[in-house]
Amino acid sequence: MTSDPNAADTADHQLLARFEKRYPRGATITAELQIPAGFSVTTLFGPSGCGKTTVLRCLAGLERPEHGVISAYGSDWFDARRGINLSPQQRDIGFLFQDYALFPHLTVAENIRFGIRDHQRAAAFLNELLGLFELSGLEHRRPRQISGGQQQRVALARVLARRPKLLLLDEPLSALDATLREQMRSRLRRQLAQFQIPVVVVTHDRTEAIALSDRIVVMESGRIRQSGTVQQVVNRPDNLEVARIVGVETVATGEILGVDNGLATVHVGTTQLLAVAPEGTVRLVHVCIRGEDVALQKGSSGESSVRNHLPGTILSLVPEGPLVRVGLDCGFDLTALVTRPACEELHLQVGDRVTANLKAPAIHLMARE
Repeated sequence: MTSDPNAADTADHQLLARFEKRYPRGATITAELQIPAGFSVTTLFGPSGCGKTTVLRCLAGLERPEHGVISAYGSDWFDARRGINLSPQQRDIGFLFQDYALFPHLTVAENIRFGIRDHQRAAAFLNELLGLFELSGLEHRRPRQISGGQQQRVALARVLARRPKLLLLDEPLSALDATLREQMRSRLRRQLAQFQIPVVVVTHDRTEAIALSDRIVVMESGRIRQSGTVQQVVNRPDNLEVARIVGVETVATGEILGVDNGLATVHVGTTQLLAVAPEGTVRLVHVCIRGEDVALQKGSSGESSVRNHLPGTILSLVPEGPLVRVGLDCGFDLTALVTRPACEELHLQVGDRVTANLKAPAIHLMARE
């Protein structure tokens, strides 16, 4: 058997983790992760209590799994069989805790300087960090004298000042109010990109997961249910559990009546849809439709490349921040997400007749067991 000459090099440039953590009279958490070197954001996403933070703490060396291995960037961090279990310091990780854990008696500058290991250029690096994280002018203030968003940036700057091999963030925006969280998402992604290191984030916030991530790992009840790019996981969930967790707005049962040129005719409720056919021979399916993929209009649909024009009645209008959730009866229960300006422009009211337009590739069909 010929060995792959690139295998060792590949292992040196990624984190590979496969382990099991058991709690006495409690849950068992299993994980299998592969994280490349260089900048990317992998998000552990799922409901509270599903095991996300446990996985993060095992990667950090703060929890010891009962079984498995963790190897990272050419070094063995953990191997239960061989008795290897490096400390967090030996793993050279950065960990941002949910409560930030700033030193209350130190100033902003002193908190950040605490993380700097290159003492020869500490002053210059400190000034770089203060500028990057928009903290210039706050150097002499203590944590209680700055806002929650500023505290988050100080904590992140302190962690990144060490230039760790891997950065772990546990619910990094959860301590902020909703308005500030929205402002911080894109800023956080830009700031992380400056350091070109792999990042693993824990969150139960769907919007945060989508905004920050390159890859999403969906967890439930201590197990990984699906992992992949944001598009793969959010738009093409593997099963009903994942569809529910990632918040697919419409999941209906359907039956494929026939397939022609890669398009399936699907009977759903009292109507029919055209969708991209699933692989294999499948008849009974779950029909998954994301709310943002449903376009609403009043009057005739006119000429369009959109395959599905569904007449329907508005059953409900629920404001959700900048969006409005529109409940529809289109022969089956369908949910659309539209912007507030679009809702006002169309003068949408409960009881109105509308047309829901939906492209065939936007409909995801999952085999129904």
